[in-house]
Amino acid sequence: MKRVLLSLLLLSLAGCKSLSGLTLEDDYKGPDAGYAVIGFGASAGTQYGSVSLYYGRSMFNGGNLEEYSRFSYPPLLQPFAKPDYQSEKDEGMVLVAKLAPGEYEFVNFSAIISRGSILPPLIYSASSPFSIPFTVRPGVTTYLGNYQTVASEGQGPTGGMREGPPIFLLQDQAERDLALARKREPNLFKSVDNATPKAAWINREFFVEEIPPEVLSKQRGRMSLQEILWGG
Repeated sequence: MKRVLLSLLLLSLAGCKSLSGLTLEDDYKGPDAGYAVIGFGASAGTQYGSVSLYYGRSMFNGGNLEEYSRFSYPPLLQPFAKPDYQSEKDEGMVLVAKLAPGEYEFVNFSAIISRGSILPPLIYSASSPFSIPFTVRPGVTTYLGNYQTVASEGQGPTGGMREGPPIFLLQDQAERDLALARKREPNLFKSVDNATPKAAWINREFFVEEIPPEVLSKQRGRMSLQEILWGG
């Protein structure tokens, strides 16, 4: 039953793509295309239904601010997809987009928590946009870094604890992630730009390079949704 509810939730959100401004082409067919690759997943114990990072053309490059796309884990149209990598500490998938050349930036996120069939889902996002810039060049694969979602804790409506806003652990896992990406996309360009950001550059509380100890201690012993589905 939990699988059915989660599937319906994620598929309904995926179906809203055109209504929410997610019209940026992420399978560009032009001869000047470049690839963007990201490792995206969850640390052990994180139980969001799905987490998305939204990106678009940079406002400093004449970007249309109404056009965005997203990377999501688990993928919204594949809510029960098996992770590409999995360990005691984390799990995730390597996602690939084929983009027109230019300047782009991550601007926001969403983290969805299902609350059953009666209550609407709880969705976290940043209260104001941020900017994590990256460049896509013709004939080049841009590695965007590895983002592992970690849940903080928040106060539930009845006084109990629930998943709070996400924290993103930033890592450079280029060697592993690009090898996995080439299995999915054999034509991935060999020339690589590593655009893994530093948390200090972003300067927002959602992005860290080490999980705060108080958050880590609350994750121990909990299983993620994908771990429940696929095992350790």
